[in-house]
Amino acid sequence: MAAKQIFERFIGSFVDKKRVGSMVMMFGSRRNGEPVYQHVNIDEQVQEPMLALISSGLKRQSPYRCKKRGYVRYSPGYKPDNHELLYVNKRMKTRYACVTEIIDKVSSPIHLPLYRRSKKFISKMFCVVYRLEFSKNDVAYIVNRYNKGRELQTSKIMGIWKRGRVYDIMNKSIYFIGDEIDAICYRNHLFFKSEYNYQLLFESMSDDIRKLPAVSVDLHHLLIDPKSFLKACNEDAVLKRKLARLKYNKRLTDLKVDGVKKIYEALKGKGTLGLHGPKKTRRIDHNLSTIKDPKDIGSRLPADIGVLLKIFNDDFLESDLTEITYEANSKKIVLRKK
Repeated sequence: MAAKQIFERFIGSFVDKKRVGSMVMMFGSRRNGEPVYQHVNIDEQVQEPMLALISSGLKRQSPYRCKKRGYVRYSPGYKPDNHELLYVNKRMKTRYACVTEIIDKVSSPIHLPLYRRSKKFISKMFCVVYRLEFSKNDVAYIVNRYNKGRELQTSKIMGIWKRGRVYDIMNKSIYFIGDEIDAICYRNHLFFKSEYNYQLLFESMSDDIRKLPAVSVDLHHLLIDPKSFLKACNEDAVLKRKLARLKYNKRLTDLKVDGVKKIYEALKGKGTLGLHGPKKTRRIDHNLSTIKDPKDIGSRLPADIGVLLKIFNDDFLESDLTEITYEANSKKIVLRKK
């Protein structure tokens, strides 16, 4: 069955026919680096509004709500359009193995311990899982990142809550359940809209991801020793994901060494950068603090390699209004025109 048919079957069962028989909520945390899970008993009074929230999310968010959804087999670095839904399936053995590491452990909630409030457990929480059972052999899983932003914590400013006519002191944090949906696992397919959330939820903890092929990008026009640079990136999971984005950067060949040097200096200060320089000197020397020789780049701190990847991905913009160069996502000031 194709990805489109499987997802539409899920939507039909959940949103249209509303035939969820039972629902279990689970929290995922880490203990000594290993994932552990606890489940929460939910009665019918709580289940109904929670299902309504999930249904609201599917109706509200793109691409779930799009009538003409596109289904794109996941490839690292690819940025989907608003109407496109990314997926991995059982045929993608290494990538789907990352998914089954979570799903296999939450498939039988009855065997998981009941949720007990613990500071250690909460401090390491990384996901919330909803198990939706339509029938005995028809089960779906919704997996969301645990987000600290959804937690109302006790503080001096917000320390009381009203219960009827009585105001109680709030000495416990409260977790808000919203209608955001990060990933849906159904019939050996995982559907998701954000590569970032997928990688944090599934690939960040998996040893199997290291077995994936190395990412290769042509950087000869920018780096003196691109092989060492690529090797360093492929040895680090985070840098490897950033490197994969470059494959889809159509402007990569348009980058100029002088422009890269200018932004790099603004971010990291003066130093020796392993970039191509004028034809006579072949390199630009600026006393860079950590990358002193391109040949040593693989053994240097990855922070500077990450900066170069950010520059190569062209994650910057210059405002005509302020004549300031910002980081594209955070609008953090990088450079001011003098």
